[in-house]
Amino acid sequence: MRRPPNTEDHETPTGPVPWRRLIGYLRPYIRPMAFALVATIASGALSLVFPWVIQNVVDSVLTEGSVELLNSITIGLLIVFLLRSATSVVETYLLNYVGERLIVDLRVQLYRHLQRLSLGFFVTRGTGELGSRLSNDVTAIRSVLTSNLNVLIQQIVIMIGSIAIMLAINWRLSLFILALTPLIIGFAAFFGFRMRRISTQI
Repeated sequence: MRRPPNTEDHETPTGPVPWRRLIGYLRPYIRPMAFALVATIASGALSLVFPWVIQNVVDSVLTEGSVELLNSITIGLLIVFLLRSATSVVETYLLNYVGERLIVDLRVQLYRHLQRLSLGFFVTRGTGELGSRLSNDVTAIRSVLTSNLNVLIQQIVIMIGSIAIMLAINWRLSLFILALTPLIIGFAAFFGFRMRRISTQI
């Protein structure tokens, strides 16, 4: 019997990520995704209110000893907490909705594609590999297009807002901390690329 071709000859291509093609899967869900991003930005912006309010508590309430001011600040914190919770609920619901719909679309497309492939393709591919493509890889794409994108936008909002608040409070100390940012980014990039290479090999 003729031995099947070596599966190691069919390596997964490692080229640039086709972002335009990936983002295209979000087109049917532009509206819920847009609402989710708005809720994400609002949630990130509201999270910046807490340190500002705490600073006012320390600077005003403890110094002046005003119980009325403390009550007002406490009520304000409760309102901010409720608003942030509401935006987080909207964000989580919409992202999960879009993510699950993406999984359905991708798996239906993959199953249809598999039905049109030749028998020779299945000789050179293991069942476990195909199962992993349909399960793990689709889930990874869903995370990139929903959860990871959401975290990226939220962290950018928090970073910009935090820098603005820091500069308003103490610009000298803020500039000293920001001077260390390139070093931190360098370490993060080094370990990030290394972990990506190791993860790809595994």
